[in-house]
Amino acid sequence: MKKRILFLSTMIILILNACKKEEVTTQEKITARWKIQNIEGASVSGSTTTSSNYVGLPSDYIDFRTDNKIYSSVNGTVDTASYAVSGNTITVTPDPGDAPLVYEVKSVSNTDLQLYNRNTISATAYTAITVNLKK
Repeated sequence: MKKRILFLSTMIILILNACKKEEVTTQEKITARWKIQNIEGASVSGSTTTSSNYVGLPSDYIDFRTDNKIYSSVNGTVDTASYAVSGNTITVTPDPGDAPLVYEVKSVSNTDLQLYNRNTISATAYTAITVNLKK
């Protein structure tokens, strides 16, 4: 009887552990070729705000690769950069020696990715970029 209870207990533990889903990292979620839906920009200085909205062309994309490289094409300009992921932050380094760009992953799903960058210039001035992507 004790062997049967031990066996059943072991089986239940194995089944419960097998059903646990592993946490998918931000890196795994973003690794794909994404189509650029639009890029929203804002420049704020005091009470003055200048906004822009670039609507992605059918050929525009951002491709996050597993080798920590980004390949992109925006409005006919092709580029490559390095990136690193830490939590929900993506740090992009366009070229060695260039200042990195830090993006917050605002949302990510199987089909959508939204990135946000805010660059503070002073206490009353900043620029912000929101990049909306779709698979």
